[in-house]
Amino acid sequence: MIYPLNINEKFVNGKNILITGGTGSFGNHMVKTLLQFKPNKIIIFSRDEFKQYMMNMGGKMTAEDLEEMMKVADPGKEGVVNIAEFADALCPPKK
Repeated sequence: MIYPLNINEKFVNGKNILITGGTGSFGNHMVKTLLQFKPNKIIIFSRDEFKQYMMNMGGKMTAEDLEEMMKVADPGKEGVVNIAEFADALCPPKK
């Protein structure tokens, strides 16, 4: 779903922006929209560490990175990914 956002560029351009809930559907759309207005920095806060990690990785991954990630996600090359195990491998639980 696309949410129409009426944003005044002068409030975003060159500014540091904090988005809470940035990994949800609306927050994700908000980040993509705000990037068009060239903010200095967007800080995304989310309670879901795995979703935040994956969102941050999205724009930075190379084909080699993806290949390495798939080795972790599906070590037996069975075409099955256990999301909980994959999330723990990428973002180990804090002790």
